[in-house]
Amino acid sequence: MADSPISQTQQIGDFFTVAEQFPVNLEVLADDFEVPDRFDFEQEMPELFKVASNMVGSDQDLLQKLKMDSQHSPVLVTLLEQMNQRMVMMLGYLLRYEDDPQQRYDGIEYGGGGLRVLSNRPFEAGQLFRAKLFFKEESLAVYCYLRCDSCDYDDERQQQILTLAFAQILEQDQEHLIRASLHAQSRQLKRRAQQRQQQSKPTTDDA
Repeated sequence: MADSPISQTQQIGDFFTVAEQFPVNLEVLADDFEVPDRFDFEQEMPELFKVASNMVGSDQDLLQKLKMDSQHSPVLVTLLEQMNQRMVMMLGYLLRYEDDPQQRYDGIEYGGGGLRVLSNRPFEAGQLFRAKLFFKEESLAVYCYLRCDSCDYDDERQQQILTLAFAQILEQDQEHLIRASLHAQSRQLKRRAQQRQQQSKPTTDDA
């Protein structure tokens, strides 16, 4: 699925999704659970996820502005990039402990409107989850609430595919996910272009 030539094809809400595998933690919530409002949601969010969200946005924007400003030395930009990479690696290491194996599901698609995950058990539409999403390629981790839109059985995988829409998420995290989905699609297209290029190269016998 991740090797599809055009992966942004299936919508969740108003947003397309990109096919890529990533780990998801889902905590099943009671039927009478009420999703917290924006204020309570930000208050309960684990501190590590707040730090991760702020780092992904502010650091990337700052580095981009520095690169565009010709007054700044390339050495300074390189130094700041290296420092940022070290901080991201450290944060990623700490976030690994937020990934609970007992609540882990395999994510297969995501976008600005939600995600799709594989499940060995069916769920009903309307089921709520407290969730943690992890994207290693983007050094991104997202804390959110999800609502099940649909649950469909996949004959090929012999598993359920849950379509989960965001019930509560930080606006900046939603923007990070949209950006991450575009980066993922770019990686996939680049990989396919490289594969086509390798396939088109003449072999030693043909030369």
